[in-house]
Amino acid sequence: MKGMAVAALASLAFTAIAADPVKVTGMYSNMHFATEDVIGVEVFIVYSRNEYQAVVQCSEGAVGVPQVVPLSVSGSSVSFTVTSELSGCPTSSFTGVVTKSGLQGSFAGTENYPGLLKRGRSYWQ
Repeated sequence: MKGMAVAALASLAFTAIAADPVKVTGMYSNMHFATEDVIGVEVFIVYSRNEYQAVVQCSEGAVGVPQVVPLSVSGSSVSFTVTSELSGCPTSSFTGVVTKSGLQGSFAGTENYPGLLKRGRSYWQ
């Protein structure tokens, strides 16, 4: 009987851990300094009123102007569209999945660019 109770409690604990949703808000970046240039992508996801927003900035040598875009969220999947070339990003849609370690995704028309953006601090901090 004791064994069954322990098994039931362990099962409940595992279910609670497995059901814990990943928090999509946060800073995701692979931006870094490389031989006189700043390279990479940053996505800062925030919640405002009734929707999510993303501040997106890309750099391939010349740092782009951050663009604020509406963000679609479905579970841990996110998507947004960059419309300004000034952002330094491809002017296309981005789709990705948020995990505890980061945001894995890519812009349409690229080969897995930018890939994994680690969750953490901004390059600019």
